[in-house]
Amino acid sequence: MLRERSGRVPPVLDARDILENPRCMLGLLCGALQVEFSESMLSWPPGRRSTDGVWAKHWYEAVEKSTGFQPYQPKLEAVAPEHLPLLAECRAYYERLYELRLHSDAGRRGN
Repeated sequence: MLRERSGRVPPVLDARDILENPRCMLGLLCGALQVEFSESMLSWPPGRRSTDGVWAKHWYEAVEKSTGFQPYQPKLEAVAPEHLPLLAECRAYYERLYELRLHSDAGRRGN
């Protein structure tokens, strides 16, 4: 929808790509957004931030303890059988977005 309205593909990122190469992926995102990359984007002090929002105390415990990006670790849990239809429905959307993602292969993405 955004591409149809603007004529441009908005920046799409895959979390795995970011975790595997945060410097490169954030650099690509900054380039796509026409903002300057800063090394300070790669690490941060632990703790809560005033910008975290009201749900931070319920959802952000790991983030509050972190000081940078952690390495990618594949998920090994099986999907519950009752969720398999939802997974199948979502996979098509994910795969389309994945084709459009920013990626380091040449600093380019699909169309």
